[in-house]
Amino acid sequence: MLDFDEVIEVLEGPRSDERLGITRIRGKALSDGAVGWISVKGNQGTPFLKETPKPFYSCVAKIALEPDFKQQDGASVRMLKTDEVLEVLEGPRREKVGDIVRIKAKTCKDSSAGWLTVKDKEGDVFAEVAENGQYYICVVSIAMTDVQDIKACKVLRKLEVNETMRILEGPATEDSTGVSRVRGQSTKDNMTGWVTIKGNAGTVYAEENKQVYTVLRDVALHRKFQSDSEAVRTLAKDEAVELIEGPKEERSDALVRVKGRAVTDGAVGWVTMKDRFLGPWSPHYRCSNATVINDALSVKNAVTIRKLEVGETVEVIEGPILESSLDVMRVRARADLDGAVGWVTLKGNQGTPFLVCKAR
Repeated sequence: MLDFDEVIEVLEGPRSDERLGITRIRGKALSDGAVGWISVKGNQGTPFLKETPKPFYSCVAKIALEPDFKQQDGASVRMLKTDEVLEVLEGPRREKVGDIVRIKAKTCKDSSAGWLTVKDKEGDVFAEVAENGQYYICVVSIAMTDVQDIKACKVLRKLEVNETMRILEGPATEDSTGVSRVRGQSTKDNMTGWVTIKGNAGTVYAEENKQVYTVLRDVALHRKFQSDSEAVRTLAKDEAVELIEGPKEERSDALVRVKGRAVTDGAVGWVTMKDRFLGPWSPHYRCSNATVINDALSVKNAVTIRKLEVGETVEVIEGPILESSLDVMRVRARADLDGAVGWVTLKGNQGTPFLVCKAR
C-alpha cells in the first residue's frame, strides 16, 4: 500500500482500461524503489495520484554524500557544498533502529565508574552478563597461594575485600582440611593462584558475584548516561565490570535518509535529512541583494548583460555549478521581467546572498 504523500516516478503510461473505466500508470515509489501499477483515478472519479514536480533538495550547509544507506564511519563519496542541488533518486527512507542499552558499572580492574553500551542501535553486543560461577568477590581479605595444597603452598599476596576474581578451576573441597578452594585470576592485576572461598567451619571468604558483565569488544566508558558524553576510558575486550545500575534504554531517533544525484557533477549517494542541512529546492529564485547577470560562468572574463535588482525573480536553466576561481555557486537563469539569460552568483564568497530559492 502506498502512503499518503508518497512520490511516484512514472515509468510507463498513463494507460486507460476502458473495461474498468480507470487510468493506470506503472511507477516506482521513491521511498523504497518498489515498482508496480497504480490507479491514477478510480472509476467513480476518486483521485489517487496527482502530478507533481520531481523533488529536489538544496544544501543549506555542507553535508556528506555517503555511498550506502547505512552510515559507515569515514565512508563518503564527497562533501556537498552549500547551495548545491540534489536530485532525489530514492527516499526519503526512515532508518530502522533499535534503542541503545546502557549500564552503569564499575571496572573490576581499577574501579573506574561510568556508563557503557551493552547493545547498540544496530543490535551489536558489546558486553554480556558473565556465566554463573565465573566470578567471585572477596567478602573478607584472604590469601592467594601458588598451589592448591594449603600445607605446601606459598602466599602470593592478599586479596582485598570487594576484590573480584575470575574462576579458572574449581571450586574443589580438600579431603584433608575440608576447605573449599578455587584457582582464580584477579581482575585487578591478573595474578593467578589458589584462594579459599569457604573454611572447614563454614566461614565464607568469597562468594559468587552475579553482577559482573564481560566486555566482548572494545567499548567506551562514559561519564554520563548519554552515549555521546565524555569518555572516561576505553574498556578492553575480556575486561570485567560490576553492575551498579541498569540496564536502561537510551532512545535513539531514527534517521531519515535520501539517495540523490548531485546536479553539479552527477555524484550519487545518500544524505541525512535534517532541516539545518537540506531544504526543498525549486528552479525559481528571488534577488535579495542587487547583483549582475553575466554572459559566462567564469566571472574573470565575463561581460555584464545587465543589473539584477532586489525583488526580481529568475528561473534556473542550468546549475547551480561551482565557479572554482572564486569558490562560489553560480546558476544560468532567465529573468522573469524581460527574459534576459545569463549567469548569476547565488552567494558571494563573503556570504552575501544574492539569490534566494523561493521554495524555502
